[in-house]
Amino acid sequence: MNLPKEIIELLNGQDLEDKNHLVMMLQSITAEGYPHTAMVSVGEIVAIDSDNIRIALWPDTQTAQRLVETGKGSLVIVYAKKIYYLELDLSVLPSLNNEIYGRLRFEASVKTVKEDNAKYAEIISGISIRLYDENVVERWKVTVKELLEA
Repeated sequence: MNLPKEIIELLNGQDLEDKNHLVMMLQSITAEGYPHTAMVSVGEIVAIDSDNIRIALWPDTQTAQRLVETGKGSLVIVYAKKIYYLELDLSVLPSLNNEIYGRLRFEASVKTVKEDNAKYAEIISGISIRLYDENVVERWKVTVKELLEA
């Protein structure tokens, strides 16, 4: 399944300062079978090509553990006046010898992409944030660089 061009551009790992307000929802399934949602940023997800993305998560989070266990997840992105729902098959990438932040890295194959928009209304935004610390963007740049390593 091909990612739309605007999503590939959004998740290209570049111009993070201009995209730092955008939050996406990464969903996993709990051991009890319920959805679990975590917020992720453009500094934690990179589109590798039109069919694959990589995701970096803190390893001790419930989301990371559930994705390791099930290998399944979904990503919801509100962007460019549309809502995108991506179903993902995930696998853990090997650790890097020179990792700076110790993230758990996933390779995600995009199985389906659903684009949604309202015929009767304009989608203005999804979840937006304002960073407290400008150093977060610098951390994101390191994370994106590490996600791009094989």
